[in-house]
Amino acid sequence: MKYNYNYINNNGEAAPYILKSGDVQIINPTEEQYAEAGFYPYHPEATFLEPDPIIAEIIQLKQQLADTDYIALKYVEGYDCDELYPGWKEQRMAIRDRINELEK
Repeated sequence: MKYNYNYINNNGEAAPYILKSGDVQIINPTEEQYAEAGFYPYHPEATFLEPDPIIAEIIQLKQQLADTDYIALKYVEGYDCDELYPGWKEQRMAIRDRINELEK
């Protein structure tokens, strides 16, 4: 019998691909049909561990850099970004310095 490891029961057993409901066999059961048979979605990548605060901060800082990349691109293309976005260079430099500090 083949098993669908995306669905498990309370004992941790994987659901079969073909469910039996009385005399009827259900091929390719839906999530509701699996639930009726006592099987629930299983997501092995899901974890309940607390994220590392340093890594979380690095991710957030890198996102801030990505969110302001368009300013750097405008600057490279010759636009006067200092007037439109005052302090953008210093802000991005501070973010990169903080990332480097955290990565050590």
